[in-house]
Amino acid sequence: MPNCFCGTSSNRAPEVKYVGIHKDPSVIGDLYEVVVEREGQKPYRLNSRTDIVNHSPTGVCWGYYGSGPAQLALAILVDYLTEGDQRPYARSEYNDPIIERALSLYQDFKVSVIGCLSMDSGWELTDRDVENAITKLTIKQMQEL
Repeated sequence: MPNCFCGTSSNRAPEVKYVGIHKDPSVIGDLYEVVVEREGQKPYRLNSRTDIVNHSPTGVCWGYYGSGPAQLALAILVDYLTEGDQRPYARSEYNDPIIERALSLYQDFKVSVIGCLSMDSGWELTDRDVENAITKLTIKQMQEL
């Protein structure tokens, strides 16, 4: 089992919260949904960012280390690093430093954060959780150079 990077100790109110919703399996439609609650904005459904990499055309998921969690990891990192920018990215724009950063981190983020979430329930990740994981993963990547 990999080291999971979830959890923070700060009492500061989060500016961004990612809320994973595990829906009733008897209802037709997506079983998993993520809503972004960003301070000063109306909550919105997380864009899965299949315009950047399409791991899972059926949507996002969590609680294991497959294609749905990879899509979710990429989506959260892009949303967090772009501060909620919803514009689509063409494959030719991979030289965008923010997208490059998300692409360099998302597989490790999938293993250390998304895969550790319970598949059968909802969850919340705050901006601090995401930043904490990004920091730890960046340090890990630098040590591996």
